[in-house]
Amino acid sequence: MNYKTKIINPIIEQNEWEKISSKKINNIFLSLSWIKTLVDTYKYVPYFFIQYNNKTISSIIPLLEVNSYLTGKRAVSLPFTDFCNPYSVDSDCFWLLFNEIINFGKSQKWKSIELRGGGEFLKKNICEKQYYIHTLDLHQDIDQIFKQLKGNVRRNIKKARKWDVDIKIAQDIAGRQNFIRLNSITRKRHGLPCQPRSFFLNLFNLIIDKKEGYIFQAQFQNKTIASAVFLRNQDKVIYKYGASDKKYQYLRANDLLIWKAIEYFNQNQYSELSFGRTHPDNLGLLQFKSGWTNNIEKCFYYKYDLEKDEFVNNKNQQRSFVHSIFRLLPIYVLELLGKVLYKHFG
Repeated sequence: MNYKTKIINPIIEQNEWEKISSKKINNIFLSLSWIKTLVDTYKYVPYFFIQYNNKTISSIIPLLEVNSYLTGKRAVSLPFTDFCNPYSVDSDCFWLLFNEIINFGKSQKWKSIELRGGGEFLKKNICEKQYYIHTLDLHQDIDQIFKQLKGNVRRNIKKARKWDVDIKIAQDIAGRQNFIRLNSITRKRHGLPCQPRSFFLNLFNLIIDKKEGYIFQAQFQNKTIASAVFLRNQDKVIYKYGASDKKYQYLRANDLLIWKAIEYFNQNQYSELSFGRTHPDNLGLLQFKSGWTNNIEKCFYYKYDLEKDEFVNNKNQQRSFVHSIFRLLPIYVLELLGKVLYKHFG
């Protein structure tokens, strides 16, 4: 076997990366548009490792370097990404490339290497975190999809219709501003800093404007009360961000919004809709997503500590107290915190 490894920067070598990813990977988070959004917003440095066996690609592990004075200098595949399974033809090729990355990481003085996926190659190693991924098959007839929804979801959709909640695609400036406004309200409700405004502006410019994503919004009495951002790649879609005003929760606008999005994606022949990752402890969100689909898979995150030379499991610290403090802060403070801190925790 004649294995060789090449490191590319997909931002600079766009044509090469798009050719590679279109043939080997169908992952929304490995689209050039998503990568550019992260790099332009947070100034991460790309190191995409491509392993060749003669002229055939045998493994791909994409990484972004996060150089942070708070969380250390580390490589992540990829920050703010729900799942990013490495590509490899077999376990031997994966480990051959991963060992090269370990040596490269040490030369770069990385603290760790983090993979968001790769359980098929790493199942014998300790994982850092575990999530559930809900996926809806869109190949079915739309009436059949509706029948398979849980009863409470169907009732919520009908209730929102009775209240004359209006759902539409809103890609214009007003639609974008409404999403950012509702997202800030939602982040405060959950006790979290807001993503930097620059992130969403880049996402809109690099993804929405290129028709690689959609903003759906729900209106009631001419007021936008819920909004959601969906990203797409080839024939797959992911429900990436949802935001709403809790004062209007009784209208069940979120359910109708998602349903109208499902109808649209079904009509436009997308193959599947992912609802993204959910932590096992988030029982409410798990129950909500399970109302739409029974197709649930586990996604494992792995962290290789380059000082210890082993995979590690850093147990999640209890953050309920921090969340409760954040809920008391005004939105402009949460927006400022997000602008300063977000890039450190990708």
